[in-house]
Amino acid sequence: MSRFRRANGVTLVELMVALAVFSTVMAGISVVFISSMRAWRTGRESRSVFEMARAAVQFMERDITSAFGSVDRDEFRTLVGTSDWLTFVG
Repeated sequence: MSRFRRANGVTLVELMVALAVFSTVMAGISVVFISSMRAWRTGRESRSVFEMARAAVQFMERDITSAFGSVDRDEFRTLVGTSDWLTFVG
């Protein structure tokens, strides 16, 4: 028999090792969570910008289409202009 009898608990060294492993795992999970939240936020902001751009293009399309009335889809019109004026040719 051994001179020292093992107790049913854990030693301080085992507790410290377990705490170090737990801390490392939690730090990794935190980094993944924070970066995924950052990516989600960036995606949400990009979606908002694209939705506004789509609405602006639809608004311009509706205005340009109404300027010509009913035009055949096969007939093409050309826009010529500068930052101060715009003219439809064709």
